[in-house]
Amino acid sequence: FPAMIVPKVQPGDTVRVDGVSAAGPILFAVPTVDVRLELRFGDKLVSRTPAVDQVGIEPNADRVFVTYRYPFKYEIE
Repeated sequence: FPAMIVPKVQPGDTVRVDGVSAAGPILFAVPTVDVRLELRFGDKLVSRTPAVDQVGIEPNADRVFVTYRYPFKYEIE
């Protein structure tokens, strides 16, 4: 559903979805979560904050979920 894809979502953004629930619009803020990823490659430590990847809406279950991502490349020798 391309019309339901937004270019960017940040923690703290307000999301409003109309037309998916008989109870009316679904309205919520994307939570701010203090999550850090630490990746260790030998002696090198990389610490990053993951980005919001997906906001899922399950109107029948009356819930939403947020997934995060941090892409990285690693080589196996």
